[in-house]
Amino acid sequence: MIKVYNQFMRGIDRADENVEKYRPSIHGKKWYSSPLLFSFELVLQNAWQLHKTHDEKPMDFLEFC
Repeated sequence: MIKVYNQFMRGIDRADENVEKYRPSIHGKKWYSSPLLFSFELVLQNAWQLHKTHDEKPMDFLEFC
C-alpha cells in the first residue's frame, strides 16, 4: 500500500514535503506569522517547480532560493 501511495504521490504531497524540508525556524508571536510564512514558502516552492520544468539546467531548491 505504501509503495503504491509513493508511486502516485504528486502535487500537494510533494509541495508539503519540499516545504517541510527547508522550513526556517522562525516563530513569531503574532497569529498571522505562521500562515504568512508558509504561504511565502509555498509560492517559492511552486516557482522552483516551474523553473525546473522550463530550464535546461535545473537548480536544486537551496540554489534557487
